[in-house]
Amino acid sequence: MDELWANAPEVVPSAGAFPVRVGEEWVATLCVSGLHDGKDHEHAVRALEAELGVAAPALGIQIS
Repeated sequence: MDELWANAPEVVPSAGAFPVRVGEEWVATLCVSGLHDGKDHEHAVRALEAELGVAAPALGIQIS
């Protein structure tokens, strides 16, 4: 294993993924990758808003 990652934690908190739950059950994860972390997360949130017909607070990042 690359020495850089040898001591890395198993889970690294980062934006760009969003858990999908039905009730208390975690049923899926929506992941977006390739953009700056904040923009990844903003796209994931906006896609879920459109699909579910609900609004979530913005992170304050403009998506172009």
